[in-house]
Amino acid sequence: MVGSLDIKTPYGRTPTARSTCACGRDITARGPAEIRALTEAHAYHRTVYALHNLPERRNAA
Repeated sequence: MVGSLDIKTPYGRTPTARSTCACGRDITARGPAEIRALTEAHAYHRTVYALHNLPERRNAA
């Protein structure tokens, strides 16, 4: 696994998210606004991080 974005939205509680990457990136967020920002940052990181852009990785999905 190179990276992941895990979002949890338990009923009646504050949603949380965690973005991890093989490069050592590990960021958490709480609440809708922070999760939205983390989602955008995670998507951007996927475009610039070299291991995500290897041809053999892109074809596997």
